[in-house]
Amino acid sequence: MKKFRGAFLVVIAVTALFILVSCTKSPSPSGLVSPSDTQTESPSSSVSMTPSGSVEPTVSGNNPSASDVPTISPSPSMKQWDPNPISISETSWTNTYTSGSDQILDASIRVPKFTEAKGEMESYYSNFLTDFKKDCENLSKQAKEDGQSVSVGMDFSIECNAGGFVSLMRQKSVDYGGIHPETALFCENFRLLDGKYLTLDDFFTVPREDYFPVLLGVVKEYINERKEDFYDDALTSAEELFPFNAFCVTPLGITLYYDEFSLAPYSIGPIRVLVTWDKIDSVFKLP
Repeated sequence: MKKFRGAFLVVIAVTALFILVSCTKSPSPSGLVSPSDTQTESPSSSVSMTPSGSVEPTVSGNNPSASDVPTISPSPSMKQWDPNPISISETSWTNTYTSGSDQILDASIRVPKFTEAKGEMESYYSNFLTDFKKDCENLSKQAKEDGQSVSVGMDFSIECNAGGFVSLMRQKSVDYGGIHPETALFCENFRLLDGKYLTLDDFFTVPREDYFPVLLGVVKEYINERKEDFYDDALTSAEELFPFNAFCVTPLGITLYYDEFSLAPYSIGPIRVLVTWDKIDSVFKLP
């Protein structure tokens, strides 16, 4: 009887091993400092519907990423989405500014380039790249006057490429040589039909005063579950600093982004809160 019981336990253990699945995420390319003034374009590539996370903000283990959140069944709205992604390539630019033999500024940026683009979407990032170069010129002059060595970089990730629109997240980092670099998150959502830049209001069937409490409630729930990680006034700040312009729509739901230091210490990193479709499906719409 003991031998039979032991063999039975071994069978159970082996079976359990076969049903375990582990997911790994490829490291993100930093794409930051390069010692030459270059601009390149990558070959066109299709970006899948799943959030790529190719350039993720630094986050702690307590901060949820797409891989941390269980995949849920598509909402009625999601079922209308065309899963075919558009073709997206990228343009990168790097430059090192010097004063005599002193290096005063390292600059680097990657921006998306769309094969099929209309309206605001068509020139948005090319214009942004032009402005970034001008800003670097001014920053290099200031760094020279201050006798500093500065590094500035900006990267992006495609958070969604389906349903007739594209959602992107960008992260900017400026390092003045202090303890921590300064970082900021930016998001853009575009409708492919006409290239329109979409706001959060465009994704809801009800006014802001009606959907805002729902989104804020999810953020507060997230903070309350991790109180030890956040500032004492994080609940108040979450409302005052609500990221109406820093959100991405993904196959899992709407992700809201709070900058570093806004709700928690630097060690926690940027805060990302996923509002899953089941929380908002009754008021969500495809713009």
